Amino acid sequence: VMLDRGRLITHDTPAVILEGFAGRVFETTDPADIRPGDLQLTERHDASAVRYRFLPLAEPGGRAVPVAANLEDVFLSTYRDAA
Repeated sequence: VMLDRGRLITHDTPAVILEGFAGRVFETTDPADIRPGDLQLTERHDASAVRYRFLPLAEPGGRAVPVAANLEDVFLSTYRDAA
């Protein structure tokens, strides 16, 4: 269940919720691949690079590759305006 200010956003299994994000989440090591209007979800530093996950408004270019969405992606995109 996901609620926003008392309003029901979704009530489904995690698998079904993630299906709605299939093919929509991308990852890149080049921040220039994230264009104005795209929603940056996370920035993760690992031993070899900084990795950026984002939801693009249009088909991304550059080095961005599609990745499997996770529940953190869903949460961050759903509640992006809640702060």
